[in-house]
Amino acid sequence: VRVQQAGMAQAWTLDPNRKLVLSARGVVSPVAADAARSTSWTTGRLSFRETPLAEAIAEVNRYGMERIVLQGDDLPARLVSGYFDVGDTEAFVKGVAMLFDLDATPARGGVITLRSRPAAGA
Repeated sequence: VRVQQAGMAQAWTLDPNRKLVLSARGVVSPVAADAARSTSWTTGRLSFRETPLAEAIAEVNRYGMERIVLQGDDLPARLVSGYFDVGDTEAFVKGVAMLFDLDATPARGGVITLRSRPAAGA
């Protein structure tokens, strides 16, 4: 596939299983992609394979009625793998809370906060 922004001279030609990533500085880079995983939502399932928790939460938040918020500097980079039904925020929250020993606290407005459990005796 060829990708080009309207009115711009620069273009990219992507082979199968490649995608473009835009950095915070506006730099566009072609990188490897897993097409099956990237399109898993079309089958009603979200697929994560060693995906940073913050990225997985952003994907779950796209499809659920509730919004997950992550608290803790050490949590966003933790890696999660698994399959979850699109829109089943509760199952995702239960799974990652158990996996990473997190507290899940629901609040008004459909927000669920995930944070590390306090150390015993703290």
